[in-house]
Amino acid sequence: MLIIPLMTSGWLIVGAFIYLLIPGYNYPAGLLIAGCVTATDPILAQCVVTGKFAARVPARLKDLLVCESGVNDGMAFPFVYLSLYLLIYAGQAGKIIKDWLCVTILYEVILGSFIGICIGYFGRSCLKICFKNAFLQTADYISMCGFPIMLGVFCAGIGSVLGVDDLLVSFFAGCSFSWDGWYMKQVEIEHGVKSNLVPVLDLIMNMLYFIYYATTIPWAAFNDHNPIDVWRLILIGIVVIFLRRIPLVLLLSYVIPDIKNIKEALFVGHFGPIGVSGIFAAIVSKSELEKILFSQEKDFPMSQLLLSSANVDTGKYGHERNKLVMDTIWPIVCFIILVSMLVHGGSIPVIMLYKYAFCTEKTDDALSESNDALSESNDALSESNVTYSVVDNNGIKNC
Repeated sequence: MLIIPLMTSGWLIVGAFIYLLIPGYNYPAGLLIAGCVTATDPILAQCVVTGKFAARVPARLKDLLVCESGVNDGMAFPFVYLSLYLLIYAGQAGKIIKDWLCVTILYEVILGSFIGICIGYFGRSCLKICFKNAFLQTADYISMCGFPIMLGVFCAGIGSVLGVDDLLVSFFAGCSFSWDGWYMKQVEIEHGVKSNLVPVLDLIMNMLYFIYYATTIPWAAFNDHNPIDVWRLILIGIVVIFLRRIPLVLLLSYVIPDIKNIKEALFVGHFGPIGVSGIFAAIVSKSELEKILFSQEKDFPMSQLLLSSANVDTGKYGHERNKLVMDTIWPIVCFIILVSMLVHGGSIPVIMLYKYAFCTEKTDDALSESNDALSESNDALSESNVTYSVVDNNGIKNC
């Protein structure tokens, strides 16, 4: 209920604004950028399900965000490739539908998900057989914790070799592997301690990601006026934060049982950080455009493309527009990710500060008012007791 409608609406809305704000773009070009930032990053989403702030979030909302971020990380690629096909094969509806449905949906997404399920089930079965026949002892904690890592590397390799969506392969392999809870029971109950594998991996992946991202930010390209201007990027960032998720989550909150009120709908709608998946999608999109441009230049020389501005604009597969998108996709996506990191990363301290500053003050005021009311009640009760004592001693005339 939350994944496909939410991703589709955000993709269409953000793509439309990018098309309107970036000169030289058409709507498919805007959809390509929007497709790169459609997914919620599962690594950055961990900050609301782990740590001190997670204790304030209901378990049903944490499960909802984790599930959504895990699935839509791989589900973003159908949107990216549909945008690429619309941009590259403009006017060729048959080829677009054939490539998108047969290659992207059926092969990369559906087959990749099925392969992931099979890998996870096979891995869990093999591990159970090893325990049953004493090939692997329960005390072998390193092997138990290292098995999912090796399974993830295997999924990435299989996905790359077969050309399917390796993110979906890994996600569904993890779901199938831990479906019955047997693995976590062996790690946590048999060892007598809770596994620290997930928090450690989360910390390592976060650190590696932020280091890589910080070293690749194209600061100069954010305001090179060709055609990117910083004010255009700021407007795009505002659209992404406020219109990518929040409006549709508010509408769907009435039919999603895990969301109980407007505050929870705003929280789920707001917290959709963009991270590694956006960078990966931008790299893939740029690589695909480079391949197309290279093949075009071999089959269609630049001297023919530059005969006239009309021929350039409507040249084979829109050569000039594709080159513009290829040159600008990286800085635009990087800026959107930067805005997402600042807003979504800074929202948690702001929320906690608000709770400590205002909610504590309101609680203190309410407690003070309650104490005052209790004091007045005690005073009234004392006066009543005094009156009754006078009545008892002096008779009816003092009533």
